[in-house]
Amino acid sequence: MSWDSFYKNGWIRYCPDCREYMDQSDPQNFSGRKQVIIDDLPCEKCTKQREEEVLEAQQVMGRLGIIKD
Repeated sequence: MSWDSFYKNGWIRYCPDCREYMDQSDPQNFSGRKQVIIDDLPCEKCTKQREEEVLEAQQVMGRLGIIKD
């Protein structure tokens, strides 16, 4: 998706989970008038953490003998 067509002055994107900076339209440009976007897709760090948590939960459920759907 190209955010440039929506935000003419530029944009800065943040993670919705940890609120950390992800990227921006032009890193060399001054960021004073850029629009802040909190995207619906998490950053790589949060995605990896979520995958690890899901795997751990599946392992615990397997040890308890709960059949997964």
